[in-house]
Amino acid sequence: AFDQAVADFRQTVEANVTTSVSNAIGAPAEQVSVTSFVRVENTPPPASLPWTTVLTDWFRRWGGTLGLGMFALMALWMVRRGGSSATDEPEDEEEEADLPPRPDPMEVLEAAEPDAEQMAREELQNAVRDNPETAAAVIGKWIRSGA
Repeated sequence: AFDQAVADFRQTVEANVTTSVSNAIGAPAEQVSVTSFVRVENTPPPASLPWTTVLTDWFRRWGGTLGLGMFALMALWMVRRGGSSATDEPEDEEEEADLPPRPDPMEVLEAAEPDAEQMAREELQNAVRDNPETAAAVIGKWIRSGA
């Protein structure tokens, strides 16, 4: 009985809609077709990515910055480790009095006598700096004679 009532109601509604549409568009009722339509909500499944893809994308985006930051920290650590620290200096004046005086580095450099090879190298560098054309000609002749 219920199915019969639903079928009768459907036919009545289809006839009313067919008549209304044919009057609205000015076409005969035989040219209008009415069907039922039920919209189904289509929800896409949630996208899930493997953790390796997420990790690779993160390293692609932030890896350079992270590497540069680690390099900067390592360089800062090496600079601080290589420099003199406060613990190297004597804390008391008594400890400082027991130590021999430190020589001035400039005086040590001036007091050291340069060796003959170093002097010859410096003279050659000065000669080349003063007259580069002559130096180039001498080197050119030397290369041609050796070949």
